[in-house]
Amino acid sequence: AFGGEISTPNLDALARRGVRFTGFHTAPTCSPTRSALLSGTTHHRAGLGSMAEQLAPNQKGRPGYEGYLRRDIASLPERLRAGGYRTLFSGKWHLGLTRDQDPHARGFEKSFALLQGASNHFGRGISIDPAKGPTFTRNGEPLSSLPSDFYSTDAFADSLVRDLRETRQHSSAQKPFFAYLAFTAPHWPLQAPAEDIARYKGRYDKGFEALREERLARQAELGIIAKGIVPHSPRLQAGGWDWLSADQKLAASRNMEIYAAMVDRMDRAIGRVVEELSASGELDNTVIVFLADNGAEGIDIETT
Repeated sequence: AFGGEISTPNLDALARRGVRFTGFHTAPTCSPTRSALLSGTTHHRAGLGSMAEQLAPNQKGRPGYEGYLRRDIASLPERLRAGGYRTLFSGKWHLGLTRDQDPHARGFEKSFALLQGASNHFGRGISIDPAKGPTFTRNGEPLSSLPSDFYSTDAFADSLVRDLRETRQHSSAQKPFFAYLAFTAPHWPLQAPAEDIARYKGRYDKGFEALREERLARQAELGIIAKGIVPHSPRLQAGGWDWLSADQKLAASRNMEIYAAMVDRMDRAIGRVVEELSASGELDNTVIVFLADNGAEGIDIETT
């Protein structure tokens, strides 16, 4: 729906039935954006002036840079739960690591959470101690293991579907719901099931410059950008695609294939959630908001 080449039929259907923003801005990093979304106030006031992992020396210990969603800031799920809503969370939290900062303690009746900002998408290396590794919790309780077939995107969507069904069945008054589904895909590390990666094999072999031109042309056709607009010239520290060695091109193309596979898989997971809402009769009375919590990565992790 925005001119991309990745298969996203479910997101496209939502976008075309709704409103698409072409001038939408977030905070520069993820948890500040999330704190603003869940509090309705600025991320500084909410305690996330910057990510906890990136606090500068002059920010540490200062008000507004606590690194978690402050207790004196009412959260959206706390307000809605008090108003009679079912409140459900599944996915990346990144707004606090302690028990009293868990989504279950901040208004979510049901929660399946990755407390940190990222982890192995196949669930490797988890720990019940956030200082020792990625920590997953279920309703505030740390999990010591995950299923052998765990993949973050599938697990987060499936958990939300289960909680939607369970709370609906046990809701005598058919309460409305507020659900927050926070995928970690396509956040680093780049990981996807092999069968999904295979669907994009060779798609990016022409390089990122050719890909950019293709996307811009489709955006013009869709009316997202004006036809004939002259895009800015890319500034590439290491030169263009033709500056890369054969091995570097292979690695870059492979990275893009995996990224596309992650987005493709996420779209299908979103489709399962929409199908659940449709089957329950709740879809027509549900507002769905889809967004990313920050823009494109501006750092080459491999060279910094």
